[in-house]
Amino acid sequence: MRDAYRKCLKDYTDAMNELTKAEKSMADAKIKPVREYALNALNKVRSCDQELAKQWHEASGLTHDNRKFYDLSSILMVICDRNARITDEIIKDICSKTRNPNLCLNNLDSLRGTRLFPKPLVVLATNPISIAQSHSNRTATMIWDHYRGTPAPKIELKKRYKRCVQKYGDAMKQLNKAKKLMAAGEAISVKTHTLMAVDRVDSCDVELIKPPSTKLQANREFLQANREFKDICDIIVEICNKLSS
Repeated sequence: MRDAYRKCLKDYTDAMNELTKAEKSMADAKIKPVREYALNALNKVRSCDQELAKQWHEASGLTHDNRKFYDLSSILMVICDRNARITDEIIKDICSKTRNPNLCLNNLDSLRGTRLFPKPLVVLATNPISIAQSHSNRTATMIWDHYRGTPAPKIELKKRYKRCVQKYGDAMKQLNKAKKLMAAGEAISVKTHTLMAVDRVDSCDVELIKPPSTKLQANREFLQANREFKDICDIIVEICNKLSS
């Protein structure tokens, strides 16, 4: 019986360590690890149960306590999705890794104190992805208007503007796909499509920096708009990194 108690003591120590990890992950807005750690804790106590089952008559009180632990850990896996809120630490951690931390802070600051679960990706990324969509549409329209106003003899320049508009059309399609996947909590897929949108706008940059186009004021404005688009998308990417880590 002493060996069984010794084994249970170790199992419970391990279970408490797992719950400590779950608590930290919850504070860091990491969804999957919370459930994994809680499940690990349950498994540790089940291991204790197996030992105690061999000594049922002497340890029936302890097995009753174990069942209480099961209930509490199971509840943790359910309600952890409801309790966590967005904190300064979460926002700062995300924004510190972006291309433009100030833009990120301005974008996410209003979310402080908001319930994070059960759909943290929707809560955190809805605003930046909507801004990215609006920005891409506005920039594409701006370039298209300039394309239409460029004299016909400047055919190569017109082609570059048209290709840029097409690239933005592709970028918007990628953002639409990302937004649909966002509701399902597919952080990795959302990140992939967002990066594909950035790649399309990078291709527009290539068109705009070809000489002598770089001397044109309009092109400098378009390049700046492209940078702003990529800064916004970078917020989405870092949110996805946070939630998929």
